Amino acid sequence: MDAEEYRNLVAAISTNDPILGILARRVKVVAREDVPTVVTNGKVIVINPKFFDSLRKPERAAILAHELVHVMHMHPTRLKKYDRFVANVAADAKANEALM
Repeated sequence: MDAEEYRNLVAAISTNDPILGILARRVKVVAREDVPTVVTNGKVIVINPKFFDSLRKPERAAILAHELVHVMHMHPTRLKKYDRFVANVAADAKANEALM
């Protein structure tokens, strides 16, 4: 994903949720092939470029928005004390609910 595509995705996200759009302009996004899909540690969003390139633009925007919700709600840091699998399922459910 190049800078122009990222700006286009941020514009699409901003249309639906201006707060997420602001956050998207501030969070660091990096591409790495050692992650299976897309992940965040709460500070950086890491995108697997092969996975991301296989998606259509609306799917890319949705996944990026989903990860931004994790960052906004500080899920990676707040849920460290819980079982990782259970916390991830719960955080994903909350992130998806926030986007509906």
